[in-house]
Amino acid sequence: MLMSGVRIPSGAPQIMNDKLTDYIKIYDDVVSPASCKHIIDQYESHQHLVEVHDNELYKFHQLNLNHTDDLAALANAYVQNLIPYYEDYFNSLGLRQYVDIDNFEEVRIKKYAKGSGEQFRTHRVVS
Repeated sequence: MLMSGVRIPSGAPQIMNDKLTDYIKIYDDVVSPASCKHIIDQYESHQHLVEVHDNELYKFHQLNLNHTDDLAALANAYVQNLIPYYEDYFNSLGLRQYVDIDNFEEVRIKKYAKGSGEQFRTHRVVS
């Protein structure tokens, strides 16, 4: 599953009669198993940079890949790999002209320990 902080600006067309499922696309094999392992290994080897987030809405551990040069290079490679999928997604919806995919949120790895109560509760983001 791809997740991103890409936002559709206020000038984009309002498509009120569509179902939310009309906006879900699945892209298989976006990140190879070897790349996933590499990302996990980087998380494990940078434990000293892992941040703990714990409040009413969420509880998890996070590594921001933009905080060191070696991890920033990994984040950049990851983002560059995703751009063709973003292009395809927004082009398929007819929204590409309204979306700036050249700017991304910082790339972060979030870890939720199974059975620990760590979670990101259901919420809405309004901007």
